[in-house]
Amino acid sequence: MGLPHIVEGAKLTNIEIDAAIISRRKEDAPPKDVLITMGVDQGKWLHYEVAAWRFPKLGNDLNMIAECEVLAEGKCVDFSELDVLMKQWQVMKCVIDAQPDKRMAYEFACRFYGHVELCFYGRGQQKKSISKSADEDEHVITVDRTSWLDVALNRFRTKTIKIPQNTTQEYKDHLQNLVRHYQKDQYDNPISTYVKTGPDHFGHARCYAEIALPLAASLTTNEDINIFL
Repeated sequence: MGLPHIVEGAKLTNIEIDAAIISRRKEDAPPKDVLITMGVDQGKWLHYEVAAWRFPKLGNDLNMIAECEVLAEGKCVDFSELDVLMKQWQVMKCVIDAQPDKRMAYEFACRFYGHVELCFYGRGQQKKSISKSADEDEHVITVDRTSWLDVALNRFRTKTIKIPQNTTQEYKDHLQNLVRHYQKDQYDNPISTYVKTGPDHFGHARCYAEIALPLAASLTTNEDINIFL
């Protein structure tokens, strides 16, 4: 009937997410000597995830070797609250959804010049590549949606992510509302994409925090971690 096929493993389960819960709470102080990123998805609310990264081994692909600990997740109404979060958590790199309010996102990026990127999901991107605008003052990047959502959500299956014990049920639900659908294109080639079965803002905040990792790493060689004091 031309309907996309959903197979086992196409979405996260409560069991997979709950297995990542640790004793740490969102209000606890951040661990020391970690790289911190933030992902923000725009909508009626600004949904965010703050993530800390450790690197237990060496390798060329940072996202593959890194272990993630979600320090906080939540939502706010005003961009000024994002300013507070950037300073509170000493975020090295934040990736924010470029739409719907690109102007406010751009002004946010200008306030934290070099530490915030506006993200578009684009077509024709090479897997996990991150394409930057030729004009750095635009603070714009473009990525492949499916490839990066794969990396961000599969952490729960590979057990390379931890989340606080008081993580909201809303956060967990949003992750599960992104479902990988498999179908065939006009040339009968298999393709896949993520579709939403309900609110999915935290799923994209998780993805943006993941995209921010290699961008943050590129800053650490010449930036003091106490960047906003």
